[in-house]
Amino acid sequence: MVVASETGGLFRTFDGGISWQHLDLPNYKTIDVVKSVVAARGEVPFAPPRTPMVFVVNAGKTGLPSAVESNQPVRVIGTSFLPASRSAQPVRILFDGVVVAEAVQVRADGSFSIDIPVHHSPGEMIVTVEQRDGHRVTIEASSIDVVSGDRPDSTRAATNSGSTIQ
Repeated sequence: MVVASETGGLFRTFDGGISWQHLDLPNYKTIDVVKSVVAARGEVPFAPPRTPMVFVVNAGKTGLPSAVESNQPVRVIGTSFLPASRSAQPVRILFDGVVVAEAVQVRADGSFSIDIPVHHSPGEMIVTVEQRDGHRVTIEASSIDVVSGDRPDSTRAATNSGSTIQ
């Protein structure tokens, strides 16, 4: 990596920035040099300016927000993703590693929300959101419990009416 300072010339590192070496060039040769250049073979270890998050809730009219019945929808909500640009692509959503939605558009504020039906057996379901930005891929995950929809008719009717069964 080579960087330039405003008053001290060019510096280079061969160990990821742990130590630096001054490049001895005649002063007139550094006048038109870019202020800084970052090049790497792997991921650059800078903290991202944003922290994407994913939330998954029951999108149905009944039940708990943290659990969903199979064949009912969940709402997948994302924040701090990259809005559409030349390099940022829409997100895709996976349930337990299987793609269930592609080309989900991210709004200008970095958010998205989509309802997706669940066809999953009872148990924990991992919801993963992926977004490509050039060569970088952002992957965030959350989970929700899928519960059996097999309840007695009287329980189902009481739950749908808003009553609490004791």
